Formats: sequence, C-alpha cells, structure tokens
Amino acid sequence: MLVDSIARNWDQMWVIAEKMKLRWDNYIVLFLDLDYDAAVKRLSGRRICNQCWEVLNILNDPEIKFCKKCGWELIIRHDDAPEIISRRMQIFYEETMPIVDHFAKLWKVLRIDAGKSVEEVFENIVRIIESN
Repeated sequence: MLVDSIARNWDQMWVIAEKMKLRWDNYIVLFLDLDYDAAVKRLSGRRICNQCWEVLNILNDPEIKFCKKCGWELIIRHDDAPEIISRRMQIFYEETMPIVDHFAKLWKVLRIDAGKSVEEVFENIVRIIESN
C-alpha cells in the first residue's frame, strides 16, 4: 500500500486504516525523510505549466521558463510561496509527525534519506521492499 501524504492527521489515518482493513502486524512504513531547509528549497522551486499542468523544478534546470512538454509558460502555485511553505511544514511537524511516531509503535518504520538523488532514493525503496 502506498499512502502519499494522505494520513496527514489522526482522523484521516483512522479512516484509511478502517477502509483498508489493515492487518496491524504485517506492514512496514517507508518514511522519506527530508530536512526542513531542503524541503522548503524543493517546494519553492516547483513550477507548473499553465497549459498541460506538467510539474517541473527550477532546481533541476534554473534557466527553464517554459514547459518542455508543450511550450507554455510556467507558473508558481500560490501554495509554493515561501511563507505558505513554511506554514505547511509547521502543520506537517505538528499533525503528521505524531502519526509517523504512532506507526512506529505498530509497525516497522524505515527512514529513507530523501536528500539524495531521485535515483538513489528509488534504489533504496526498491531494496527495502525486496528485502521485506
């Protein structure tokens, strides 16, 4: 099961648990761990195509101004402004991290360093899934 930022608070976590009829003893949790500064940097570099909604990041290509897929102008989502990102991160630490801590009491929580390259993170995820 892949849960990508869905169980952000207790109510959502219990709804997911009930709907999935989780067997509480047979899961591992992969936590992609990224420090605050790196998360803010990545999120604030995100750009969206105003036409096809392709997601790009100026960290990968600082000169990019137009979508590689359709050529339209890239825009910044309103929630990718630094002050909003900061608030989103605060909410994550206050509401989501306690759920991760709770999962650690029920299952094995494996932290993956998400500060590495996409390829390295993917390789680590595959290795963990194959060995568990």
